[in-house]
Amino acid sequence: MSSPSAVADGPPPTPAPQLELPSLHCLQVSVDDVNSSLATVIAKQWQLPSLTSLYLQSTYNSTFTLQNSPGVTLSPCATLLIQTRGQSVTMPAIEIWTACHIPLHILPPAPVPELVYYMYGLQKSTSTPFTAVSSLVLLMDMDRDSPLTKAIWRALEQLRKLQDYSLPKLEKVVILSWPLDELKGPHQIDIRLLDETERLLVDPWKQETRKLVNRNGVQLFTLVETDQD
Repeated sequence: MSSPSAVADGPPPTPAPQLELPSLHCLQVSVDDVNSSLATVIAKQWQLPSLTSLYLQSTYNSTFTLQNSPGVTLSPCATLLIQTRGQSVTMPAIEIWTACHIPLHILPPAPVPELVYYMYGLQKSTSTPFTAVSSLVLLMDMDRDSPLTKAIWRALEQLRKLQDYSLPKLEKVVILSWPLDELKGPHQIDIRLLDETERLLVDPWKQETRKLVNRNGVQLFTLVETDQD
């Protein structure tokens, strides 16, 4: 007589939830290490055919594995979400603290036309995998009472990093910043008063194929030649 089959110890594993949300178009996901299991389930199991906007968020005290070490992947769930959803999502948004810890170059390629990112995060990236981006929305953290001229030059200095990226389809960069939000018309910059470094900063934005605007679509600056007589 054969012995009864052995019964496995412990309860059976809980199956991953199969969730279908056909009308959901916007989703916010925490990419903290402690929430990696949920993020993985969302990436692999949830059916989200209408999802177009994906907002990646982490807390201030999040711990990541990458500490300025090239070639080391950090926040695997963030990478997985872009890898699995990036083909259908048209606008990924990466909030401030997360952007400081997730350089763009570690994310997998995705044909997204619009990216919302944090200005300072550009300095930590060596490239961008989103070469199809036509609209780049960048948050620049400045006090509301900061001088307008200072805000414009700071934006231009930070945007110098874009010259290192391959962005053949980039048409518009939107800067979200308190002092720039108040701009009602292009700020005039006298081209004759610029030094060599300043000229290099404004040159990429002289061409009509790329626009640099605030959240209201107002062009940040225009170059003029004032009468010095």
